[in-house]
Amino acid sequence: MLYRVRVVVYPREGVSDPEGDTLDGRLKRKGIQGVRKVRSGRYWEIFVEADSKEQAETSARQIYTGPPMVNPVKDQAQLLAIEEVR
Repeated sequence: MLYRVRVVVYPREGVSDPEGDTLDGRLKRKGIQGVRKVRSGRYWEIFVEADSKEQAETSARQIYTGPPMVNPVKDQAQLLAIEEVR
């Protein structure tokens, strides 16, 4: 079976986020109200062949929880969803 794993990776709190800071400044200059903070990140779709959803999750976590895909010192990753692809 083929599974699509959706993951978001973003800077840990306290780590510099120049892209997020730039977007925050742009929104404020446009006069958009209510925005308190912007954090940038990367969105990944990883397609994994596996016998089960659990096996697909295990494989995906091996991909995105450590180097070289994610630097655990500065990044954190969050699994958004796993779904079977037909």
